[in-house]
Order: sequence, then C-alpha cells, then structure tokens
Amino acid sequence: MEINFWFARKTMLQKIFLFFLVILTLKAALFCSPFHSKNLQNIKDLIHNREFKKAEILVLDNIQCDYKLSINYVFLSELYFEKQDYAKTRQSLIKALKHTENRKFRALINNKIANAYLAQNEKYLALNILKEAILKNEVNYETFVNCGFIYEELGAYEDATQMYKQAFEINSNEIYINKKLGVLAEVRFDYEEAIKYYKRVLEINKNDSHTSYKLACLYCKTNETDKAVSILLDLHKKIVNSYYSLILGDIYYSKDLFYESAKEYRKFVLHKPDDKFAYLSLYLAFLKLKDKEKIELVKNEIIKKFSNDIKFIEQVKKLENFYLLDNCGT
Repeated sequence: MEINFWFARKTMLQKIFLFFLVILTLKAALFCSPFHSKNLQNIKDLIHNREFKKAEILVLDNIQCDYKLSINYVFLSELYFEKQDYAKTRQSLIKALKHTENRKFRALINNKIANAYLAQNEKYLALNILKEAILKNEVNYETFVNCGFIYEELGAYEDATQMYKQAFEINSNEIYINKKLGVLAEVRFDYEEAIKYYKRVLEINKNDSHTSYKLACLYCKTNETDKAVSILLDLHKKIVNSYYSLILGDIYYSKDLFYESAKEYRKFVLHKPDDKFAYLSLYLAFLKLKDKEKIELVKNEIIKKFSNDIKFIEQVKKLENFYLLDNCGT
C-alpha cells in the first residue's frame, strides 16, 4: 500500500513540479541570456520526456553559467530523485533554498525535501522539515497534505485532521482532502461530519461510486436507511456490484421488507455462490415470509453446496424448526 501511495504521490508532485517549471522558466527568461533561457526550456522538456541524462548535462551547464539561479538546483534534484539518490536530492534542494526568497517557491522546495525523506521512510525527519516551513509561513496546499499524511501514518489522527483542515482552507474543492477528512471523521465515529465531507466529494464528482457507497453505509449507521436505499438503488442502475445487493438486502430485512430482502440476497448469491452466510440470509428471509416452496428450494441448495459443513447444515435445519414447527417466526 505504501509503495502504491508513493507512486501516486510522486506522479502528482511531478505534475505540480512541471507546472512551476513553466512559470519559473518564463521568469528566468527575463534575467538570462537567450541561450540560457533556451536551456531552461529544453531541460523542462527533457525531464517531461524522461530523458534524464541529456537533462543533467544541460543543468550542470546552467549551474556553471549561473550558480545563483535556484531553479537549476531544483532541476538537478529532480534528476537525483529519479535515480533514487535521495541524499543528493536533498543537497540540491538545500542549495536551491539558499538562492531564493520567494515563499511559494520555498514551499515547493521544502515539500520536495520532505518527500525525499519520505522516500526512505524517514517520517519524523520529513515532518520536522514541514513543521519548520509552517513556522516560517513557507507553505502551500501540499505542505499541509504531506503533514497530515505523516501524522496519519503515525496514528496521530487529531493532528492529521488539523493539517488536512488547513489544506481544506486553501482548496476546499480538492477531492483528495475531502475524502481524507471524511475517513478521519469515520475513525472518530463522527459519522455526521464524515457524511458532510463525502457529500462534498459527490458535489464535485457525482460519478464517484466508491464515495456514494461509503455514504450509503454511513446512512445505515445513522439510521437514515431511506437515504441509503436511494443511493444504492441509483448505484445499482449504473454499476453491477453484488455487494450493493447484500447491503440492500440487510436494509430491507431490518425494515421487515422480507420479499424485497430476499430478491437482493438472491442477486448476491448468484454472483457469490460460495458465500454461505448470504445463503443463510436468503433462507431467513423466506422463513420470515413462511414461503414453504422457496424455503425448501433454498435449503436444498444449501445442503448441496455446503454438504461438507455439517454444523452449518444442522444450523439451517434448526432454523427451519424454530420458525415453522415452533411457530415462532412472526
């Protein structure tokens, strides 16, 4: 999971990095010779095309021409990061910091230093870099997201929430941050707050089926089952997912809608025929309905499919006796 996360984070950071390169290349063009400006643009293009050796030659040439231009060291750090030489990555970025007073650019550089530590799983060192940046007000959205992520990894969920909320203040329309705040609200069992953030996600992207599903689950927990059913039925129309049927079946069962419940459980077992507990739920729904024909049909299916599980078969037979023979199923 951690490797996948950092691959995704790295991709996102590269996009942000390339955006800044465009801006900084244009700014640098105002102060550099035409040849030097062309080099900056070439370096940007080469990094974008992952031609790192050619880019490195041009970066080192630029540093010889102008060792005070901080963007050169950021380019160099990007090359070292790709080579997984994280010590040299940080060294280049520290040099970049020495040659710029621009707070936004310093924020980006500090984030990259932190990420070089995180690439080596040095969470505390990364956190120290980010906390110092916050004290100096050299921050951007990524500063707080990275900080929140580290606190979350360390199990400091309250601190993580505070950092994510700072990021939310900067960009409340970012799906990632709304999802993170929703997840952490769930961890605190604050379902109302989690619902608020998941609803914001769906306002931004109404086609986010995973968030819709999570929202439906939360409505079940807050006893707003009508809202949960509405969401799940809508998802059912768009996506074939057997687990939607399972949850709908549970909701209908809890509302004594046993016929509707049985229909959803039947859909689920068609996709998951080895799930004995789903079969048991289907069986219970028909027992509640006292539909003897369907009871016998499902019981025979269970006996055939799970014949090796003697205890389970015995449990099924006892349920039938309880609901029908003892006449206690109402």
